[in-house]
Order: sequence, then structure tokens, then C-alpha cells
Amino acid sequence: MPTVKELGVRRQERATFREEELEAAAARVQRQREEYIAERQFLQNYASNAQLEAEQQQAWAAAAAQRTVALKHTQADLHAQLCAARRQFADEQAMHYNCRMARAQEEAATALLRRQAHVDIANLHSQLQASRAGGEGVKKSVSDLRLALQATQASSEAEALTAQRRLRGAEEAQSQGAAFQREAEECQVREQVTRKQMHEEAVEHQQQAAWERTLLEAQSAERSLKLEAFEQRCLLARRHQQSFVPKPPSRQHTVERLVQLLP
Repeated sequence: MPTVKELGVRRQERATFREEELEAAAARVQRQREEYIAERQFLQNYASNAQLEAEQQQAWAAAAAQRTVALKHTQADLHAQLCAARRQFADEQAMHYNCRMARAQEEAATALLRRQAHVDIANLHSQLQASRAGGEGVKKSVSDLRLALQATQASSEAEALTAQRRLRGAEEAQSQGAAFQREAEECQVREQVTRKQMHEEAVEHQQQAAWERTLLEAQSAERSLKLEAFEQRCLLARRHQQSFVPKPPSRQHTVERLVQLLP
């Protein structure tokens, strides 16, 4: 049988051991409380950062919408300019076609005048030769021959003057044809300038299409970011519910409970 002293010593040891266990349990509870407070603070900071990021994304989306409206107006203006350039190009093509037709007509008229002048010169030359042959063959009298020759020479000179006038008309027609040629070349230069403008406007339309694709990608990225932020908020809410720790009992209540459990 253990003595009263041994029983007291054992009881004192058990009390000391239980006191140490109580202190260790209280330390664990305090550590868990501090961890819970730190985790709750982290979740609050994370939620505030997520809210700030969502506000920034909304502001960026509003700015992107404004840029989209401006881009649409710019696209409408570019389309109107392109239509005007196309109409101008069609008018210049029609003018160029008219110039070419007028030039062809002038060239045909010049060729006809040249042919007529050559025919008239040949006729005059044949008539002059016939007059000379007739004058030599007839030889009625010197006076008659001189009169006939003078009349023939006068008519020949008149016809030569007519032929010269026709040649001058042909030269003037040729100069007009050269003027039409210069005008056609100017039309070609304007046509090249118009084509260059149309090419630049086509390049601007391609850039506009690239900006629209970039805007669509930005909108898609915005939707994905919103979805990700929503999923993160849901995950934070679940973690907050799972990590909830009930309030631990007080130290006095724990000591009283342990004293009641003593033999």
C-alpha cells in the first residue's frame, strides 16, 4: 500500500503534468488563433486587391469602348473618302478614254489630209507635165504657147498654194494631236496618283481591320479576366468557410473541467 506521502507526490506530479498539458493546449490554441487572424487578414487584402483590379479593368473597358466608337467614325470617314476617290478615278478614266478617242480621230484626219495633199500634188505634177507636153506638141505659135503656159502655170501655182494650205492644216492638226498626247500623258499621271491614293487607303483599311482584331482580343481577354476574378472570389469564399475556427474556451473553464475529472 502506498503511503499518504507517496499518494500526495503522485497527485502533485499528475497535477503538474496536467498543468503542462493545459499550457501546451493553450499555446496551440493561441497559435491557431494567430494563424487564423493572419489568414483572414491575407484574404481581406487579397479581396481588396481583386476589387481594385476589377475596377481598373472596368475603367480600361470603358476607355476601349470610347476608342471603338472613335475607330468606327474614322472607318466611316475613310470609306467615304475611298468612294470619292473611286468616283474621281472613274471620271479620270472616262476623260482619258475621251482624249484617246479624240487623238485617234485627229490622227485619222491628219492621215486623210496628207493623202489628199499627196494626191493633189501628183495631179498637179501630171497636169504640169501634160501641159508641157501639149505645149511642145502643139507649137501653133509663140504667143499662143506662151499664153497657154502662163495659164497653166497660174493654175498650177493656185493649186500648189491650195496644197500648201492643206499641208499647213495637216501640220496644225498634227500639233493639235501632240497637244492631245500631252493631255493624255497628264491624265495618265493623274491616274497613277489616284491609284497610289487608293493603295494608301487600302493600307489604312487593313490597319483599321488590325485595330478591330486587337479590340476583339482585348474584349475577350477582359471577359476571361472577369471570369477568373469571379472564380477567385468564389475560391476565397470557400476557403474562408473551410478555415473558420470556433472560439476556444477560456483558461478558467478548462482548469475547472480538468479539476472535475481528477480522481
